[in-house]
Amino acid sequence: MAIEIEIKAWIKEPQTIETRVQMLPGAEFVKNYVKRDIYYLPVKIYEEFRQNKENLEYPVSAYSAFRLRDENGRLIVTAKKKQKFKGVEHNKEIEFSADDAYQFNSFANFLGYVPFIEKLKKGNLYRWNDFNIELSHVKNLGDFIEIESLQEENTNKPINHQKIDQDLHWVLSILKISEQQIEDEYYIDMLIKRMFPPR
Repeated sequence: MAIEIEIKAWIKEPQTIETRVQMLPGAEFVKNYVKRDIYYLPVKIYEEFRQNKENLEYPVSAYSAFRLRDENGRLIVTAKKKQKFKGVEHNKEIEFSADDAYQFNSFANFLGYVPFIEKLKKGNLYRWNDFNIELSHVKNLGDFIEIESLQEENTNKPINHQKIDQDLHWVLSILKISEQQIEDEYYIDMLIKRMFPPR
C-alpha cells in the first residue's frame, strides 16, 4: 500500500514560487495537469447534510470514502485513510483506474454512495530529489503549493515519518514559504465551508 506524506501551503505569488522551484538544482518539469475530482458520501450522510446544512458537523472529509479523478482524460479512483500531524498529511492510499465515469457512478450508487462535491485543480508538477512539487490553482479557493513524498509500506523497512516531515518543512523554507502559510485543512472541507459557511 502506498503512503502519501504531504504538506501544502497557500502562495500569494505563484509565478515567483514557480521560478524558485525551477531554480532548484536538478529540478525537473514533469507535466501540467487538470484534475477534476468528485468526492462521494454515504447516502445517509448526504441526506443529513441536505436537510441540515446550518448544523453541519465538520470535517466532512471524515465521511468521504473515495473520489473519482479525471486527470487529463484518465480516470482514477482513490480511497485514503487519512492522518495529520502538525500540518503534514500521512495518507494510506489505494488507487485503481476506471474506464467509464458513468458506470463507476452507477457502481458507487449501488454501494450506497452519491457524488457530493467537486474540486477542480490546475497546475504544474515538478520533481526534485525524492519530492513531487505541485503548484496549483484550486477553483473557488486560490493558489497552493503541495510537496509530497510517496513511500511504499514495507514491514522490513519502517518509514521514518518524522524525518520526512522535517524534510517537507525544509523544502518549504528553501522556497521562502513561511510556516504561517501552511494549510492543514483538507481541500474538501475548505470547499464545503466556502459553499456553506458554518453558523
